[in-house]
Amino acid sequence: NDFPAFPENGPSQPSNGGTFAGWYNSSGTRVTGASIVPEKATDHTLTARWGSGGGGSGSCDLGFYTPSTLIDPLLVTTVQGGTSSMTSIEQGTPIYLNYAFKNLVGSDDVAGFVNRFTLSNGITFDHSWNNSTLHAGNYGWAGESYCPSALQDLAPGTYTLTCRLDATDKLAEINEANNTKSITFKITPRSFTLTLNPNGGTLNGNNFGSANGTTRTASVTVTYGKSSYANLGRAARSGYTFTGWWTAASGGTRVFDSNGNWVAGSYWNKSKQWIHAGNVTLYAQWRANVYTLALDPNGGTLQGGDFGAQNGTTQMTLVKVTYGKSSYANLGRAARGGCTFTGWWTAASGGTRVFDSN
Repeated sequence: NDFPAFPENGPSQPSNGGTFAGWYNSSGTRVTGASIVPEKATDHTLTARWGSGGGGSGSCDLGFYTPSTLIDPLLVTTVQGGTSSMTSIEQGTPIYLNYAFKNLVGSDDVAGFVNRFTLSNGITFDHSWNNSTLHAGNYGWAGESYCPSALQDLAPGTYTLTCRLDATDKLAEINEANNTKSITFKITPRSFTLTLNPNGGTLNGNNFGSANGTTRTASVTVTYGKSSYANLGRAARSGYTFTGWWTAASGGTRVFDSNGNWVAGSYWNKSKQWIHAGNVTLYAQWRANVYTLALDPNGGTLQGGDFGAQNGTTQMTLVKVTYGKSSYANLGRAARGGCTFTGWWTAASGGTRVFDSN
């Protein structure tokens, strides 16, 4: 049977101004005039529950912190002490969200509670509470801390984050209309040092300051999310072609191309913004140049295996040599009746001798 003439409005308001939240049985279930009496004949004791005065029940406090400044998340946000928040955070630093419910009455499972967050840039996200227990007392509370993806890698600027608690089917004393908390924080640009090692060459570009034109290392400062030094500059080395700035002297990842410009990947994004959170040493890398030797027998005939199809003929032949390599160091000779071969020279008469008479 149902409860006849059930006092739905509850007892009079207590002196602390609390709001009547309902009658609850010993199992923690709310009982109304439509509730069914169990078949077992026994007395039933119902207990009034109260929300805090002034409609402040179920509010949440927010705080931000980085791992290096926090040991216990619940020390950042306390019930009576308010919030302890970082108002300025470097971009690229993991951001953790710490918040608590306060002014909840009694002890109850908070599964079914959902905190709905709105960021001033329009991003929204939810965080559900599961398997947590509110602590009984004058100020019942529960706190959680986590690292929402929506707060990571935000662009520099000032943001306001608003939290609203949805009680769904739990604890009817929650006054959702007055259950909103906001906090403002600032994302500041984060800077890192790039050290440039010419790796056997010389620096070539105005961004290198006093090291420009020298073989010394240079350094520049890049800012997370910014495009400064996206066009860095090059390096030069006799006999070699500059292939870019890399994270290793050999191999590694290319961060700037052969013109000294940014390369989209794990260091620069497609919007030409620096996205690597850390200092980096970059090295110039090189590709040895290949040159053509044109061999003119100058009235004689070529003699040697390196001359290919032109061997034994009076035709000019071409061979490729690589800077810094020993290919064709023993090239071959030429022959001419009545004459002695004196070597390969840079001119038909005079010039510089490059290969000897052998």
